[in-house]
Amino acid sequence: MTEPTIVHKRAIDVTPYRHALWCTVGGGEPFANTIVYRKWDEGGSAIVFMLDSHNFCAARPDELMGVVEIQPVSAAFAATWDERDAARMRRPTFDEGEAY
Repeated sequence: MTEPTIVHKRAIDVTPYRHALWCTVGGGEPFANTIVYRKWDEGGSAIVFMLDSHNFCAARPDELMGVVEIQPVSAAFAATWDERDAARMRRPTFDEGEAY
């Protein structure tokens, strides 16, 4: 199998269904494992990514990640997921004294 081109992007710029991690699961053949979901961790200091294999990884927003750029299945699919992702990635704001 030919390895894809790996690009380095800040974690905050790595988005679902547009990026994948080149990896193996259980020692199998390497593949582009699509990022299907991302959200802030509970403390709001790192982004947690869920992969198509249902594995997770986390990175600080400015941390560089080696990713494979992929094309979404369709423009309509991409638009739906871009909208959901944008809503999920808004950082919460709290009034002084409000519990997190």
